Amino acid sequence: MNTLSAMPQKKLLVAFSFLFLCFFANINTVSAQDAAKLFKTNCGACHSLKANKLVGPGLEGIGDRVPDDQWLFDWIKDNKAVSAKGDDYAKSLNPTGAMPPFTHLSDEEINIIVEYIKNPVAKAETAAAEPASEESAEDKAMAKMFKANCGSCHSLTEKKIVGPGLKGIGDRVPDDQWLFDWIKDNKSVIDKGDEYAKSLNPTGAMPPFTHLSDEEITNLVAFIKNPPAPAEKKAVVVDKGTEEPEGEDNTALILSVVIVALIILISILRKSRYDLQDKVNGEAGLPPVQRVGPIKELAQWIDTHRTPTAVIIIILVFLGMRGCWYTLKEDVGIYTGYHPTQPIDYSHKIHAGDNGIDCKYCHAGVDKSKTAGIPTVNVCMNCHRGISEGPTTGTKEIAKIYEAAGWDPNKGEYNKPQKPIKWVKVHNLPDFVFFSHKQHVKVGKQDCANCHGDVKSMGTVEQFAPLTMEWCVDCHRETEVPGMSDNPYYEKLHKNLAETYGEDAKLTVDKMGGIECAKCHY
Repeated sequence: MNTLSAMPQKKLLVAFSFLFLCFFANINTVSAQDAAKLFKTNCGACHSLKANKLVGPGLEGIGDRVPDDQWLFDWIKDNKAVSAKGDDYAKSLNPTGAMPPFTHLSDEEINIIVEYIKNPVAKAETAAAEPASEESAEDKAMAKMFKANCGSCHSLTEKKIVGPGLKGIGDRVPDDQWLFDWIKDNKSVIDKGDEYAKSLNPTGAMPPFTHLSDEEITNLVAFIKNPPAPAEKKAVVVDKGTEEPEGEDNTALILSVVIVALIILISILRKSRYDLQDKVNGEAGLPPVQRVGPIKELAQWIDTHRTPTAVIIIILVFLGMRGCWYTLKEDVGIYTGYHPTQPIDYSHKIHAGDNGIDCKYCHAGVDKSKTAGIPTVNVCMNCHRGISEGPTTGTKEIAKIYEAAGWDPNKGEYNKPQKPIKWVKVHNLPDFVFFSHKQHVKVGKQDCANCHGDVKSMGTVEQFAPLTMEWCVDCHRETEVPGMSDNPYYEKLHKNLAETYGEDAKLTVDKMGGIECAKCHY
């Protein structure tokens, strides 16, 4: 009987121990689903998963370019140590050692990053695209001519830009010949005493188009009167390989299934044990075994096995503490990936990426002030007074700009109350931290992407870097102060630093006091 009773109790102990250890291990171990987050937090500010270069080179095909996985592991762990060993390939990749070491990452985390870099999961996203035009070649040519000569002042709809909208123009003017003459040289039409012409343009502000041939103007008149219907926009699949995969985390579901399965298994084993023991007792003429509940049975086992119980409790406590510290270190106060919904769905990809608008056009204070600044709606209106429709959202988002500015696009005037645009701040540093954009951009020559990531590929901005003290300090330890040796302002300081660290030493920010507490906290 003792033998039969002891065996299930041991199984019970093993089952519960396995259950708890699996539970805590899943909480504290970085799973493969964290790969995208690890990459984004540690590598994404400088590297893309495609071939395009950000700050560092693109990582597409990296597995074919480096010697092997172990080399890539060592390079990520501490690239400077690899270069110091005399690795020529390493030196050619990073001769200045600008890439920081990632010694704060565990070996498991680095292995996950290595595998993710070699085999990133590409995410396809459906987005609105430019319409697949079904216009004829002639219509396309006329649309181009209209845009080149008339589009900056007139729309083909009822909306006024600088001049009136041209929808229904054929019903408003006397005839086609009058419209031909007006386009050719509106001033000469006015000089002939045409009253309708004077009422349209009394100041003669519209320029003449005498450089166009009669055939071109005739075709333009026909195009204005009967413009082609706009093609419907079609959805296309756009590859966004640099974005992290948004797979569901099924850890909780898996653990729940495991727990239920173990409970069922334990119940079956307990019943089988009692049934077998009753059978043995029956054959021996003994009474059936007295049933006790699982809680009482566990209490009895703990009472008779105090040393194993103490060991299990200590292990669980340490695993729990590790989980708490890991959570505090990686999650509390760190908002990497924070991507709030903005009042206007402003696309940095369209403005800074496709159209090449310089960041400083909107964020004018980035090289002059502590803050980069948020553009006023007047800055938006510099362009959108004439551009009322976007390539992806149509008129929906630009109409919000007009609403804020009090602009009436149909009448072409400011005749409504103005309203503020309530942008949501993305990058928030604690109040006790001092940070100046001017110091970093103007003096430090830092690229926006170093802290904000590849904004040219983003829609509305999301936080790209962790902005932790560790992240800032690592950057100050690895980033060389530009222009130190050839700037007369730094001549004496450069001489003193060279005497201290050597002529060939890399004069990084930390060597100039860049990690002293008072530099950022005062």
